[in-house]
Amino acid sequence: MTALFVYILIAILILVVLAWLARETQTSEPGDAATRQYALMPPGNGQFLKISDRIFDSGDFLWLRDAVGRPDLARTLARSRQRLAVQWLEILKDSFHELVRTPEPASLQGNANPGPGSWELLWLTVRFHLLLAYALLAVRIFGPYHRLVPFPNWRQFLPQPTSHKSRFSTVDS
Repeated sequence: MTALFVYILIAILILVVLAWLARETQTSEPGDAATRQYALMPPGNGQFLKISDRIFDSGDFLWLRDAVGRPDLARTLARSRQRLAVQWLEILKDSFHELVRTPEPASLQGNANPGPGSWELLWLTVRFHLLLAYALLAVRIFGPYHRLVPFPNWRQFLPQPTSHKSRFSTVDS
């Protein structure tokens, strides 16, 4: 009976921790959730992607920190860009949901081009959500200037295997 009580307590504790981790973080601006869709720009045009280039560009941060010598302003800019990057990624997620919910027009010729199957669409949707969750996690933890993809020379930090076939020679022969 005691073991059952312990398992129930552990389950409730896990649910509380999961609910605490899954909660929405409140921003400092009231009514942000209602106006989030139009805060930056509607995602339907090409300007939405140009904004992302500017948000994730670290040139201003490095200029403020190194050339101007104001690391306090650089940190403020990084925090502001981090909030913008999270907002941009959430707007991207909302636009994806809107795209998925929009029905396709029925073709007049029947089922000439059926497109991908339902399992393929499910896999693509899950993959998009996993990548977006990874990007949101990386931006929230490391900031907007962190590389989401490891750099190509990441293997240089791994120890190189030593060769067992070492050549020995005599000195001054």
